[in-house]
Amino acid sequence: MHLVAARVTNRRLVVDSSVYWATSSSTIEAQYLCAILNSAKFTELVRPYMSYGKDERHFHKHIWQLPVPPYDPSNDLHVRLAFRGAELESAASNLNLRSVHFAAVRRDLRSFIAESDSGRDVEALVEELLS
Repeated sequence: MHLVAARVTNRRLVVDSSVYWATSSSTIEAQYLCAILNSAKFTELVRPYMSYGKDERHFHKHIWQLPVPPYDPSNDLHVRLAFRGAELESAASNLNLRSVHFAAVRRDLRSFIAESDSGRDVEALVEELLS
């Protein structure tokens, strides 16, 4: 129902089999993708593709239905998205989260992003990118 993307730098981390992961060619490419994938606009645009039960389901089957272009360092929009993604990553890493339960953490992070200048800018940039 809600996609969460994160950049992981710990090479010794064990990723659970139910988690999807990918490598990126650079830190900035990962920040670009995380900014897009964590945006509310991206979720809104993917929802029509998802099956529906109690809530939308099978998000992972549909995220690449949207025309997300590969990161291009010569594209100003891509660079701005990556920069804002880096800002959000840094700010989120310094948050005092009220819970360790994944749903509460995810909800708090979505609220933080929605209320921040960087998050609002990401929403506008993602809308421009995918329009």
